[in-house]
Amino acid sequence: MKFTDIFIHRPVMAASLSVLLLLLGLNAMKDLQVRQYPEMTNTVITVSTPYPGADAELVEGFITQPLEQALSQVDNLDFMTSASQLGTSKITLNMLLNTNPEEALANVLSQINSVSNQLPKEAYNPSVTSSTGSTTSIMYISFFSGELNSSQIADYLERVVNPQLSTVNGVSNIQMMGGAPFALRIWPDPEKLGQYDLSTSDLVGVLQQNNYQSAVGQFNSYFTVLNSTIDSQVDTVEG
Repeated sequence: MKFTDIFIHRPVMAASLSVLLLLLGLNAMKDLQVRQYPEMTNTVITVSTPYPGADAELVEGFITQPLEQALSQVDNLDFMTSASQLGTSKITLNMLLNTNPEEALANVLSQINSVSNQLPKEAYNPSVTSSTGSTTSIMYISFFSGELNSSQIADYLERVVNPQLSTVNGVSNIQMMGGAPFALRIWPDPEKLGQYDLSTSDLVGVLQQNNYQSAVGQFNSYFTVLNSTIDSQVDTVEG
């Protein structure tokens, strides 16, 4: 007797099994996820280290290589890429699929701390950013104005637009491209610096020492308290 003969001679059992399979299929349909791609966790960690004034070779030898040697020991590391440019080092770590983002970030920070004493004192502390999901931008938004210049637009986006976009559900990272940071730009005269026997580093040091805001205290009365500050920020070339 063939297997199919069983259902031919027992039609009631065949109908019962068909109804059972139908019910199981309908029940599974409620919990079945419909998505374009499989659910996976793709974690990418970026380590950026500024080293002002250093050329690409110095950045490679004193910043990138020590950090690469330490970061190569991170668990669940898939592959790592690096770029050494004038004044900055950037290392990108691509973790294995479904790696826990919090654990990966903690391992990266631990490895950076293990070699932090080997980095030059003039270099800034490494900044670490982590992104989970697709590394390709899914939306580009352009901004323009007939009244504001590029610096004012960039300042408005940084203060107003970016915080609102960051609160949108599903937004992982926002990167602002183009524009110019809001700042006072100074072009020194090399001849005058030479006349006073000054270097550009001396000029930068003087500007940093005289460009700050400081609190001087409070003025107290019976009903009011007034906080006072000194605005010593440089906002003009003459000031």
